[in-house]
Amino acid sequence: MLRFILLLAIAAASCGWSAKAPAVHGRRTAVAGLTSALLLPAASPRAARAASGSKYDKAFDNCLSKCIYEKTKITKGIGQVEVVSRADAIAECKPKCATSKAQLMIGQPKEK
Repeated sequence: MLRFILLLAIAAASCGWSAKAPAVHGRRTAVAGLTSALLLPAASPRAARAASGSKYDKAFDNCLSKCIYEKTKITKGIGQVEVVSRADAIAECKPKCATSKAQLMIGQPKEK
C-alpha cells in the first residue's frame, strides 16, 4: 500500500500536479509519469540479500577488500620485489574472511 501511494506521488510530481495548482497536463503526461514510477525498482536486490553470512555482507566485503589490498601491494625490500596476483590473493583471503559456506564459493562453473 505504501509503495502504491509513493508511486502516485511520483506520478503526480512528474505531471506537475499539486493541491494548489489546477491540473494543466493531460492524461498522456499522467500515464507517462505513472509508467516511469512503476518501472523504478523498489529496492536493490543486493541490499535485500545483505544479511549476515551472505556473500554480500558488508563485513565480509570490507575484510576481503582490505586483505586483497594488503596481499597485492608490491613489497619492496633490500634487493627484493614480491608481486602477488589478484587471483592468488583472493584464494588466500576468502578462507580468512568467510563466515559461511556461501562466502567461500568461487563463482566458477563445475568442470565436466
